[in-house]
Amino acid sequence: MTEDLIAVDKPGSLPVHSGGRFRRNSLVAVLAKEHGLFDLHTVHRLDRLTSGLLLLGRNAAAAERMRQEFEGGGVQKRYLARVVGCFPAELRVEQPLRVGNAREALVEVHPEVRPPSLRPRHLDVNKSAISLKNRKK
Repeated sequence: MTEDLIAVDKPGSLPVHSGGRFRRNSLVAVLAKEHGLFDLHTVHRLDRLTSGLLLLGRNAAAAERMRQEFEGGGVQKRYLARVVGCFPAELRVEQPLRVGNAREALVEVHPEVRPPSLRPRHLDVNKSAISLKNRKK
């Protein structure tokens, strides 16, 4: 934590903002209630089912400066995917995907959803995980 930014290790299944059935159980609500951190501003997105490092601005100006770093390519995101079996060396995801079972974080192909633009590539491989980086088309 700095004067301007907070870095949080967001767990999967916890949304960043309050909404619907997560009115009180969101990352921002927990930080306010348990740590006295109010008026936080999101810098970038992490979906509810995604765990990872989340940056929050402690003021709007700091959040906007970091947001511009993300949008300008000054900050790169890296995703770690855990797979069972062999993951192909080259993969292009062009099918429309949606979360089929949110409780278990299962994703399925669904024709009514806009197709993503994903071309993950291996960065590191070990016995239990593959670090992926998305490449734009």
